[in-house]
Amino acid sequence: MKPVIGITSYYVKAYEIEECRTRGTRGQDMVMSTIDYSRSVEKAGGIPLIIPLINSLEFIEGVVKKIDGLILSGGPDVYPLLYDSSIHVGCKNIVAERDRFELELLKKTLELDKAVFGICKGLHMLNIYFGGTLYQDIYKECKTNIAHSGSKASTYEPSHTVYFEEDSVFKKIYNKPLCVNSYHHQAIKNLGSELKAAGWSSEDNLIEAIVHSNNDFILGVQWHPEMMTCHDEEQLKLFKYFINLIIRRNKYDKN
Repeated sequence: MKPVIGITSYYVKAYEIEECRTRGTRGQDMVMSTIDYSRSVEKAGGIPLIIPLINSLEFIEGVVKKIDGLILSGGPDVYPLLYDSSIHVGCKNIVAERDRFELELLKKTLELDKAVFGICKGLHMLNIYFGGTLYQDIYKECKTNIAHSGSKASTYEPSHTVYFEEDSVFKKIYNKPLCVNSYHHQAIKNLGSELKAAGWSSEDNLIEAIVHSNNDFILGVQWHPEMMTCHDEEQLKLFKYFINLIIRRNKYDKN
């Protein structure tokens, strides 16, 4: 049986899309997920399961019992009060309901010792869960010339290079610097306890990859590998690594 990988979704409120709505009826909130996540998980050997935002403890616990691993997907800015900060001028769209839901989902997933892979916003959620903080806008708070928040190139085209810690799992996967895309304007400021930085952008040294200090089943990246997997087999290695970790653990647990 292939492992089931839960993927968090966008929670889009009705007022955000009324003027350009193409699906549903006026006044309806929407659950959305870019197909890239599901395609990448399926291509890497897993079964993708999109998780809607239903903020019920019974629902969260039920979902976590059924999945083998969790991908915290990308999305809007994280609600700063969740890491004890005021909302700064550079902060953009926030969906606090999603952030609270994902922190509870993450808590229950880790309580059952299941694997977690954070991507972009998902990396930020992992960092906040473990007590870290964020730069709310790297262009106001950091010195960088890299267009981290997107470029005019296609989503699968890289925009900068990431280099990895010598003894990290990312170094073992790639054994060289990796060219990545970039779609963020927030970044890790203070790293959460129990987490280690494992990758940095080559020109400005912003944290681009993390792992848990004592648990190989918790990792995150700042870029969007799911956008690149259809054109770059190197990016698919991350999803294969994550899913193979789960497969090996499940086989071990059955013995």
